[in-house]
Amino acid sequence: MKKEDFKKVLFPIHRNFWQIAYKKLMSKISTLKSTLKRRSKENNIKFDIEILDQTKLTPAKTQTANASSFIQVTNTDTGDDSNVFVTSAFEGNQKRNFDSILHSIAIHPNAYTGKIDIQASCIENTPSTANNSSDWFSISNVTLSANSTIYHETFQVNANYIRVMSEPSAGNITLVQLRN
Repeated sequence: MKKEDFKKVLFPIHRNFWQIAYKKLMSKISTLKSTLKRRSKENNIKFDIEILDQTKLTPAKTQTANASSFIQVTNTDTGDDSNVFVTSAFEGNQKRNFDSILHSIAIHPNAYTGKIDIQASCIENTPSTANNSSDWFSISNVTLSANSTIYHETFQVNANYIRVMSEPSAGNITLVQLRN
């Protein structure tokens, strides 16, 4: 399998990070082959692995949350210190058995000023939506000021769920897109 064949599939999904994904795939394939060879020798088993086609894999569908699907979990009108909004729990990589996985997120702000916290959860069932829930841990924080430019980030985390928590002082987030 040629590197260019992998690029055709990986580039539309991971854009400029396709080479990182390619290296991880090659590393995992190499580890799998060497582990199987070692175990086979130990148990007197002969095997041959030939990878004929990996370029026709279907990528995971992009998950989205628009402004109307954010859940307000604190509200200054009811006496809370700030307004905090969270997305519902996006699927992480619970359906796959990877040591780690690459996630790409795009956040579309509209004249947004405030804090954004990208969070993950490793619990088995859908985590709590509360902003102070111990079900979630922070992956990345960003503060934006009167921003309408798409914020994007690629990160690695082995988690069952991912969400975005927003604490705006002005503007809003119109769309969140997650690809893993």
